[in-house]
Amino acid sequence: MSLAAALAAQSKRRVSTPCLTGSILAKLDEAERALLEEAMAGDMSHVAIARALASEGHKIAQQSIGRHRKGECACEPR
Repeated sequence: MSLAAALAAQSKRRVSTPCLTGSILAKLDEAERALLEEAMAGDMSHVAIARALASEGHKIAQQSIGRHRKGECACEPR
């Protein structure tokens, strides 16, 4: 397989499961999901969001939130 073919195959790859942030969003009720989406769309830091989620029993790293915010996670089609 050539590098070009390998890169093309990766760009078409889809991941069927969401990232941890996406999984948490899916489990929240509508009101809490809206609040979390608003926080992620705003200027609240990844660390502050992770701490808030941890205080509610969701174990998540700031890096996971950052990847989700940037669209670099498994939630995004590849």
